[in-house]
Amino acid sequence: TVLVPSDGSIFTFSNNGIEQYSFTDNGVMTSTYGNVARRRTVGGDLWANYSPWAKTRIMLSLRLNYSDYKSEVLNQHTSGFNLSAFTSIQQTLPYDINVSVYFGGNSKEKGLQTTTGSMTFHGLSISKSFLKEKALTLSLQAQSPFKKNIVFDSETTAATFSQKNHISVPLRSFGVHLPWRFGNLQASVKKHSRSIN
Repeated sequence: TVLVPSDGSIFTFSNNGIEQYSFTDNGVMTSTYGNVARRRTVGGDLWANYSPWAKTRIMLSLRLNYSDYKSEVLNQHTSGFNLSAFTSIQQTLPYDINVSVYFGGNSKEKGLQTTTGSMTFHGLSISKSFLKEKALTLSLQAQSPFKKNIVFDSETTAATFSQKNHISVPLRSFGVHLPWRFGNLQASVKKHSRSIN
């Protein structure tokens, strides 16, 4: 089992950071950037690779952050946690059939004015190699087979308005791949001896 904090802990801060913000003027909403917020972010990454059996491998990647935003200019203060996760399971079946399944997603994330919603994704693949030296590989792949669309929700809140966005993007797809590796590339290196008199 391998368990590694990748890049260690995370801590960032800015007392006068550039942030995107929105406001309304005479009924017209404007989005711009400015040095309007103090930001604090603390968190960490974790990566694990585990093989419970000889032909099984499990990989896990996690990132957890806590962010705090405060703007005296906009009179707004928000904070919250965000979790990102990805895991994959690879299994070798009889007859050297390889199966891979993966899952991932993000929890909701808070910014200075905007909160983005959570999202998830998944997929799987089945592959089998043939011929001498496994030169021909047949791979069947499915992305998001049990979920047709991926949804991105967000909500922006300010002193004078509130706005919600809902975006749905088709994600489900299926594919067949048949790569064929042929030929051999061999390089020979000759060693020469040299003497200096």
